[in-house]
Amino acid sequence: MNEVPLTIQAWLAGATHQLAAADIPSAKLDAELLLADALGRDRTWLVAHATDPLTEGVISTVVKGLERRLAREPIAYIRGHQAFYGRDFLVTPDCLIPRPETETLITIAKSLLLPGDKVLDIGTGSGCIAISIALECPTARVDAIDVSAAALYVAQRNVEQLAATVTLTEQDFTQMADVTEPYSLIVANLPYVDEQWERSPETAYEPAVALFADEDGLELIFTLLRQAPQLLRASGHLLLEADKRQHDTIIDFAVAAGWTLTARDGLIITLQR
Repeated sequence: MNEVPLTIQAWLAGATHQLAAADIPSAKLDAELLLADALGRDRTWLVAHATDPLTEGVISTVVKGLERRLAREPIAYIRGHQAFYGRDFLVTPDCLIPRPETETLITIAKSLLLPGDKVLDIGTGSGCIAISIALECPTARVDAIDVSAAALYVAQRNVEQLAATVTLTEQDFTQMADVTEPYSLIVANLPYVDEQWERSPETAYEPAVALFADEDGLELIFTLLRQAPQLLRASGHLLLEADKRQHDTIIDFAVAAGWTLTARDGLIITLQR
């Protein structure tokens, strides 16, 4: 007697149940993304073809992805890409996964930039911030730096894939001297996680160098607040991302160092010299 083939809806139901049992809040979405990728389709197609049978090859492929997700590997690393500000970015375990909360930084940057302004993205990772600014503000001149050559390789691939004009450099911002032409805007999503914080199991897969910092997560942010005036023009802006519980401490430090707070929006702090 032939076995009844496993259908799309049956596989999704089983996978969603397994993911939910593993305390993964996005269980249904993750199951759909894994299967859609294995089929080379989108999630809408799955709904219209719910009773279609799955081949053994597709099942083998999607089960491997499911096993990785059940081990709490981030869905973005399994899929190899992540949406950010309306565009799709390549991501690998060499860089942080772009977060929706960081998109606020792009919106703020757009409101501050004038034609021809020069921008520096510190700790660019996948390049999602620098590339988004370059594409949203085509007249801006965007530089991006990172200490990780592996992350910069990912950023370069994203620059090429999205046809953005961004200059990438392997550079530690703490080693940067005064620049010939100061920047109008510096943006930074530096490591700010305190290793003692409770956090998602998924972060174990992300590069520690891009997540954690000493001094309750604030060491590099404090360093940048001291360093940035050498790189920024008069009245230039600095946009920082940090956990909300850190904001008051950062702002107090910044004001004491001569910065002016101009806005707090979500995770983003906007400062001006």
